[in-house]
Amino acid sequence: MEHSAYSHKCSIIVHKKVPIKLVILDCPSDEHIDEYINILKDNNVHTVVRICEKRFYNAASFEKEGIRVIDDIKFEDGTTPDSKQVKLWREIIEKEIKEYPSGETPAIAVHCVSGIGRAPVMVAITLIDYGIDSLDAVEFIRKYRRGAINKKQLNWLSDSLKKKKKSFFKKLF
Repeated sequence: MEHSAYSHKCSIIVHKKVPIKLVILDCPSDEHIDEYINILKDNNVHTVVRICEKRFYNAASFEKEGIRVIDDIKFEDGTTPDSKQVKLWREIIEKEIKEYPSGETPAIAVHCVSGIGRAPVMVAITLIDYGIDSLDAVEFIRKYRRGAINKKQLNWLSDSLKKKKKSFFKKLF
């Protein structure tokens, strides 16, 4: 599997306005799955959202360690999620926050192949949903994940998502 020169295993995104720890990963492989399991356990992650194809690793390796893999959000590399995928992501985040064991900070991991496009876009959606300006959200992510989010994705986050965010908050309250 080819990874970007910018790729690295793990970036932890924690922001004071956001009630969940967001862990961005590059794509695990069966060969290195134990390293990823350790990263996830060290960060109290119980759920991983896999945005790339299933062929890179067997989810059973995570699941036998008590880490659930969600495979319901897929979109092409370098692009952005559609409205159904955004809605599903928001539902996953809200569920993790509500169902996380008491006394612990909720945490979720998300990955694509290199961890610089699709996964950071999903994390940016969460930061924006919790009141962080879209450009500030991207800048914050890039502090921890160099090269994250391409121009097309950045434009979508700052234009399209801003309009959708208002309706999301109306549903919450």
